[in-house]
Amino acid sequence: MLEKKSITANVFNDGIAHFNIKQTKLDEYNTPLRGQYELKEIKKYWFRYLGVTQDDIYLAVADDKRITKKIGMHGNLDIDVKNIVVIGNEQFEIYNTTYHFRRNETMVNLIKIWKT
Repeated sequence: MLEKKSITANVFNDGIAHFNIKQTKLDEYNTPLRGQYELKEIKKYWFRYLGVTQDDIYLAVADDKRITKKIGMHGNLDIDVKNIVVIGNEQFEIYNTTYHFRRNETMVNLIKIWKT
């Protein structure tokens, strides 16, 4: 006999995303150093990787951006698009965030920061 459909829980175990803000570096006299920045971690969340959809790519190309990753985190989170996300050794800029109420998940589109 067939079983009834059961709800499958989403597992957020692909890694930890560190959300940072960019602050101006200070010298020993608390004077801001021009053009030098440091990252200060403000929060971190477990995440899972999601597939980048064609709609996401279409919207990003209109703004001359290229989305490299999409991640999902549990709950309705307040995430500022000015934050910089660090996953492993890579840094990402946030393109946009959306909340999916059926899955209770915040989805974030990321653009990789290429260091030159």
